[in-house]
Amino acid sequence: MTKRAKKGRLPGFRMTPRDKEVVKAVYTHRALTTPQIEILLFPPDNGQVHGTKTSRVRHRLKLLFHHGYLFRDEQPTKLSAGKKPLVYLLDRKAISLLASEYGVFEEDIDWSPRNNKLAQRFLNHLLSMNDVRIAIEVGAGKQGIQLLHWLDEKTLKSREMKDSVEIAGSEGQIAKATIVPDGYFALTDGVYDYHNLLEIDMGTETGISDKFNRRTFARKIRGYLAYYDSGKYAKKYGATAMTVLTVTTGQARMSNLKKIAERLDGDEMFWFTTFDQVSPETVLTVPIWTVAGQKGFHPLVW
Repeated sequence: MTKRAKKGRLPGFRMTPRDKEVVKAVYTHRALTTPQIEILLFPPDNGQVHGTKTSRVRHRLKLLFHHGYLFRDEQPTKLSAGKKPLVYLLDRKAISLLASEYGVFEEDIDWSPRNNKLAQRFLNHLLSMNDVRIAIEVGAGKQGIQLLHWLDEKTLKSREMKDSVEIAGSEGQIAKATIVPDGYFALTDGVYDYHNLLEIDMGTETGISDKFNRRTFARKIRGYLAYYDSGKYAKKYGATAMTVLTVTTGQARMSNLKKIAERLDGDEMFWFTTFDQVSPETVLTVPIWTVAGQKGFHPLVW
């Protein structure tokens, strides 16, 4: 399944415009599964459900893999969890295609063979991020909302994007915190602009600790609050209001993270939902988000 056909037995292939869009999407998102590519680029026709497209998606991905444009691999998983969809990343032949599509030199394309050797923990985080990102991208298109900008974690980690602030502990301790969200995106509905920093919480980070310098969710909240108060956020993103969205693994975890934000006086700035609530149909305009300091659930775009 992850071994290419030999040169003499390669299936016939003619690159289509949608094939090019698939390659560009994998480049933009860094790694995508078969279902993610289907949702993003193979919308249902005439009321069909997505299942009617699956064989076509798999066929085009198979061709792009065997002809060297995409690399694919199985996702590591426990036997008890069942088999997961294949994950697709760029491969060598895509580089010249992308350079041509974007009108740049091949060396300007940000890729090397080591990009396809992602650690399991990082891959799980990236694919979870892309689930949320695709829901926002597709949902915005369906609902007439314009996605103005999207900055991914890799971009936000670059030297020119990183900002640092000082945070204070309850006993007067001072520490430096570097602000690197998992994503940033801006939307407009034609009346209001919505600027959002995004955190993907896989449930592995400690919520709060008595040790001030320990990396915890509470420390992250303190960092964001200091970032806003410093004026660096407004200068970087050109926005007066800051919303930090956290998507997490389940209701209990979500409730705990919300309580931590409230304990640190992060009311209204911090919003929470769970992965199972996020879809193109819900993520923007359906009340799936709970807000620190408020009761009930709210839509992101109102």
